[in-house]
Amino acid sequence: MVDQGQLITQAVSIPVIGDGDNGYGNAMNVKRTIKGFIKAGFAGIILEDQVLLGTDSHTCTAGAFGQFTTGIGITDAGFVLGTGKLLLKVPPTLRFAMDGEMADYLLAKDLILQIKSKMCAIKLRTLWLLLKFF
Repeated sequence: MVDQGQLITQAVSIPVIGDGDNGYGNAMNVKRTIKGFIKAGFAGIILEDQVLLGTDSHTCTAGAFGQFTTGIGITDAGFVLGTGKLLLKVPPTLRFAMDGEMADYLLAKDLILQIKSKMCAIKLRTLWLLLKFF
């Protein structure tokens, strides 16, 4: 993966974010994976099943890479930077298994908006739910 990634990062002029799966094992393998991705020239790395905190409204888009993401306020961010810790309430999870293909003119956004509208129609509160897609 790292060798192929290096070929990609050298061939393009835009930043490339690599998919590091789950880091490939224990802490030592995760460390080795991250060092390899840095050496290959990746601008960032996504590790599945990890927690990502951010103060930006786009933070939740990292969920597309298999991470639990949530937005936090600037005070919480300062606490995380200072202590490396944060108490989080983990929301209940709804699992969606998607099957088939979407029409060419549809985007992933259309799919999630349709799902959310159906959830609202049955009065299922979606404000504090984790939606996981497979």
